[in-house]
Amino acid sequence: MQRGIMHNLLQFICVLLIIISNVSTKRVKRIVGGVTSSPPLPDDPVVFTKLYSRSARVEGFRNPVTGLYSFLALRYAEPPVGENRFLRPKYQRLEGDINATMYGPPCPQPDPRRRGYIIGNEDCLLLNVFTPQMPDETTGLPVLVFIHGGGFRFGSANQYGPDPLTSKKMIFVPIQYRLGTLGIIGDGTTEFSGNVALFDMNAAIRWVKEYISFFGGDPKQITIIGHGSGAVSATHLSMSPISRELVSGVVAMSGSAFTKNMIDDSPVQSVRQIAEFNQCGSARNETEILKCLRERDVIDIVNQDSKVQTERLHGQALLKAMTGAAGFGLVVEKPYDNRGLPSILDGLPEMKLKSGLIKQIPLLTGVTKHETANGFLLNQVRDNFLSATEFLKVISGGLNLDKILPANLPKINLPGSGNVLQLADYLKIPETLDPVKIVAKLTEATTDMLFNLPAFLTVQEWSKFAPSFLYSFEYSGRNAKGSAFLNGLPVVAGNNSIGDEPAVSHGDDLAYLFDVRDLDGNPINEEPLHAADKEVRNSFTDLLSNFVRSGANKDKNENSGLFSLFQSGGDSFIKIGKEVTLEKDFRICQLSLFGATTKSIGAAACTLLVDELSALNQATTNVTKELTKTLGLDGKSSVLNLLAPPKSQGTRPNSLLKF
Repeated sequence: MQRGIMHNLLQFICVLLIIISNVSTKRVKRIVGGVTSSPPLPDDPVVFTKLYSRSARVEGFRNPVTGLYSFLALRYAEPPVGENRFLRPKYQRLEGDINATMYGPPCPQPDPRRRGYIIGNEDCLLLNVFTPQMPDETTGLPVLVFIHGGGFRFGSANQYGPDPLTSKKMIFVPIQYRLGTLGIIGDGTTEFSGNVALFDMNAAIRWVKEYISFFGGDPKQITIIGHGSGAVSATHLSMSPISRELVSGVVAMSGSAFTKNMIDDSPVQSVRQIAEFNQCGSARNETEILKCLRERDVIDIVNQDSKVQTERLHGQALLKAMTGAAGFGLVVEKPYDNRGLPSILDGLPEMKLKSGLIKQIPLLTGVTKHETANGFLLNQVRDNFLSATEFLKVISGGLNLDKILPANLPKINLPGSGNVLQLADYLKIPETLDPVKIVAKLTEATTDMLFNLPAFLTVQEWSKFAPSFLYSFEYSGRNAKGSAFLNGLPVVAGNNSIGDEPAVSHGDDLAYLFDVRDLDGNPINEEPLHAADKEVRNSFTDLLSNFVRSGANKDKNENSGLFSLFQSGGDSFIKIGKEVTLEKDFRICQLSLFGATTKSIGAAACTLLVDELSALNQATTNVTKELTKTLGLDGKSSVLNLLAPPKSQGTRPNSLLKF
């Protein structure tokens, strides 16, 4: 009898434990603001949070077709208006009942649809959370925090449709930050450090770290991903002493720690220029300038920013726009001395990387094949620089990467030819060439200097301390182009033809990670993806998912073998075309001309480049051919030493224009 009673009792206890276990995984009603909230249905898009005695009920919405859960316009900081304008963000936690079913406004900027109009609102320190499933005890999804590009002047969190990424079982969190003067102005001093846009990003990432577990995310798997100026910001944040502990990985698309023109090298003059444009030129110090600017209407400030952009990018300065800049740059602050508020950008990236002052987290950075294709007009180049060759010389002279590159440019020996290939050979473009060929050559050389070289150097330096990987996006499909996401940015304003090969220009890879939306989050009518485009999108998002989940750990995912460690001095890269493959020799011959250190280069590695440069010159003159016959070289392609480079080319050219 007793044995039977004990058996029944054990069965009852087991059933009770199962019931309790099932109940514990459900989202239950909570006390919010002193009022008992109704319990959510199993698939209701409702999240309850409780942090530091603050409780909130957050209601989003669920897409009935895709099943995606969206929580929109969540505030991570107080509105930066009134006295808070130009101040660092005042962090804000969730509390009370929150309706998260509608997109918030973008930060103030020019309206890309109506010339001369301004769109947005200063109360814009918001983020969106997109998740493929509601939280339960089984979730702990990796998180992507996205920092949009736009040269610190354009863009919003609402433009990037999340479905391609969330379909890979990741949570996607695009964030907003202040733009233009409202987000950048400062001189780097303790009293007026500037960079409030970077501090906005830091606050948003901190918010994600604290709250993402309530939405089913893993706070230990937060990867920050950015494009253009957003990529530059992501790399700086990952090296910042106040941000680096918040993240576990970095993805930098078409921007890196060494991207030109994203750091203001004369911030004091910039502050004064902005003050004068806004009729605050009589102010005697920073305090008076800020007081004056706080009295200005936001529309007037944004309109004056347009004048600042025009002033800083006109004439020979047009080459600044080719990096994705829009006239505004971050400010290097004084190192934190334990007095006042800590710095966020407390040193140049090359110095931090050289000294190892980075967190050991994986980095994935990449470029498109023809980044600068739409960033210039040939007539502009000729009007401001006389020739395409002179234009390239100015850019090469202004790279200013001497702390990373050697002082003297190398001469690449081509075994068996008795010849030397130098930078001057690569930069020379005969003006009698067909204009389309000139544009193609300008695109190739400027993409090498302004995007490929900075990306390569960043990965090479990063690999000394942590896993780092490089990709090249080379697929040209029928999908949306970069201008759909980056409208207003000068680097995507053109429509150049580079010959028979379709251009894959700045931002074109974005359409293979995101659906296109406008600044307010409304879908932009695009043609449905063609089959080949779908394949590339699937491959690209798989690649990103594998990086986020496994990085260099090849045991976690069968496809992560593509992430072969990019060792210092190596040149492997991931090529994204119709297929995703691991390749060797990422433009090693071209980048070596600028001083990038790679493995030993033989004649075979540079044969294609030598043949190409010879063909360019032979297209306009027969002198080379005659000289090679005279010297008994039998018309070999290795005749570049006969192109008579200027005597000064043995060392790095002096900067003809600081940019």
